[in-house]
Amino acid sequence: AFFLLIFVSSFYVWDISFDGNCRFTDETLLHFIDAVPVRCGMRKSEISCADLENRIRNAFPEISWVSAELIGTRLTVHIRENDGILKAEKEPETPCNLAAKADGTVIKMIVRNGIACVKAGDTVEVGDILVSGKLPIYDDSETLVKTNKVHADAEIYAETTKTAGWTIPETEEIRAATGKKRRGLFLKFAGAEFYFLMPDLKKESTWELFMEETQLRLSENFYLPVYVGILTAREYVPYEKVLTKTEVSDAADRYLNEYMQNLTEKGIQILGSDVKIERSESHWKIHGTLTVVEDITKSSPIPEDQEEIQTLDEHH
Repeated sequence: AFFLLIFVSSFYVWDISFDGNCRFTDETLLHFIDAVPVRCGMRKSEISCADLENRIRNAFPEISWVSAELIGTRLTVHIRENDGILKAEKEPETPCNLAAKADGTVIKMIVRNGIACVKAGDTVEVGDILVSGKLPIYDDSETLVKTNKVHADAEIYAETTKTAGWTIPETEEIRAATGKKRRGLFLKFAGAEFYFLMPDLKKESTWELFMEETQLRLSENFYLPVYVGILTAREYVPYEKVLTKTEVSDAADRYLNEYMQNLTEKGIQILGSDVKIERSESHWKIHGTLTVVEDITKSSPIPEDQEEIQTLDEHH
């Protein structure tokens, strides 16, 4: 029966691995090939390595070379990524203005295309036009001949204010370990799972379960559909603890630092921050206010002039 199991298992894939991928995680690639579909438990005769290679190349332009091979019961996908970062193809630029997406005071301007409607030191509000996409053309007598519409392009940095809020319960659950442990074994075969764990004699006890899982294999490339593991149950006693003002303050600083880190990763400069903590009936409220410098431009379509509409009607 054992050798029959080995013989039958050799016709299937029981492990999929990737080699050479840096930009894309194994989970991302596994999720993609699962939709092909290529997954563990499939017959090797149902998997086309050439088709899988083409699908990966077409789905991920950053991958320049792919080689899939079936050895034993293992599918290995070798990947080579482009050294340079591919630039995304730019869509045709349509005429537009640049408007403010936040209230603030303009600090710095870099205008590449269009006519600036504000200057450093001006205070702007949401929706104000910062850069116009209309370029007037005059003749020698300074008479307006026509107006060209372009795609406004600029970076308008302004000092703005961002607010964020969090809620923290006034109590938290603490799990105090008693030191008692129970050990057991775990076995999974062809989708069926079996647990062998020493019984809990005290029914009122509370346990945390940990498991270390390992897939069995006969050689480097001959994996079996059998998983074994060691189970460890640790007893603990749960109780509710009321948070102190210091603990709430530490949690508020932690939340604020994470929020500030996310803003910094987006290229937003932080000038200052302020945190206020308020207590309600059942929880704590945290209010964070940050003073930042960020690019406040957003594209805004250029409204069609009434004169242009009238000229078009006259043409028809």
